[in-house]
Amino acid sequence: MFEFNCDTPTSLLEASVIQWRWKEQVFPDLDQFNSIHEHLVTKWADIRPFLPNGEMHFTHFFDDAGEDTVTTAYLRDTAAAGGIGSKVILIEDIGLSADGRFVDLDEEVITTLFKLYPWEWLVNEDYADAVFNSVDTMVWLEPIWKMMWSNKGILPLLSKLDPGNPFLLHSSFEKPATGSYVKKPLLAREGANIEIVDRDVLAATGGDYGEEGHVYQEMYRLPETAPGVFPVIGSWIVDGEPCGIGIREDGLITSNTAKFVPHVIGG
Repeated sequence: MFEFNCDTPTSLLEASVIQWRWKEQVFPDLDQFNSIHEHLVTKWADIRPFLPNGEMHFTHFFDDAGEDTVTTAYLRDTAAAGGIGSKVILIEDIGLSADGRFVDLDEEVITTLFKLYPWEWLVNEDYADAVFNSVDTMVWLEPIWKMMWSNKGILPLLSKLDPGNPFLLHSSFEKPATGSYVKKPLLAREGANIEIVDRDVLAATGGDYGEEGHVYQEMYRLPETAPGVFPVIGSWIVDGEPCGIGIREDGLITSNTAKFVPHVIGG
């Protein structure tokens, strides 16, 4: 396991319905490890009885590439299939009422909010106090405790709790004195501000992250399936159950420009 992302489900649309439709068109007789869509719909149906009027708001940050927009639209579609009505609002358009509650552009109080926006950004906004005050009166998806799992500081803690686990790469808050390692910011996204070191720096990316600190992770050499191409598998979990994978191919560091590669089983 390289990392654990519990907060912002990007690459979801590709992993769920797009690669499944590709399989159905190109390899209809083969299988695919992919029941992400069905798991999402089922979980939304489970959540619905706990929502006022069975409805909720969805929000995201406007991005020029449109990735957050389409991901949020897809999640709203799965929620609708689970019987949940929804409204969408850009996160910069959310307001505060006189009594400190979050409202949409129609002045409707937001009681349940799915946000495609990282918690570490939310708690640093000007309205952070209102966010903290709302966690007991408003339903947030994902919940605020997911901050613990999305922070790469969890990796050294897992290494300490279960040293020698074959599924974990050893990680530390201390820079290794010798050997190869990968330096990662505690809080970062899409491969930003990463260094791969093996005596010399083999690869590095820029970005705006790192001031909170770093972790140092044991290097694991990925297979090079073509010159300069290294695949990474993303495992999708819904309600605690593995239900699909997505494969991305890039250079030594997987970034937001990586190619998504669909898969099939059998044949």
